Amino acid sequence: MNRQREIEKQIKRWELDGEDANIGRLLLGSALFGPNYRRLSKRFGFSRQWAAPIAQRLRQNRVWVGRRVAAAWFANDGGIAFMADVCVAKGYMTRTPG
Repeated sequence: MNRQREIEKQIKRWELDGEDANIGRLLLGSALFGPNYRRLSKRFGFSRQWAAPIAQRLRQNRVWVGRRVAAAWFANDGGIAFMADVCVAKGYMTRTPG
């Protein structure tokens, strides 16, 4: 199965509600559709006011760089990287260069 189909499948299965689930959808959606919070807000039904500060933190911490997502979420240990980036999105952590 290709990466896009796998991500779409995971997003559809994610029936959780709440901020963490929505951040997960935003992050996975950005890997699939690009790091554009306006487009992702429209696609997933988030308010722009909710997504804008999250997008700002992701850009400041270089999770989102230009039109790409700089993340290793799909590597063997990618679950840890993904959860760390959820914490970055929430403002609990920062990424350090290097």
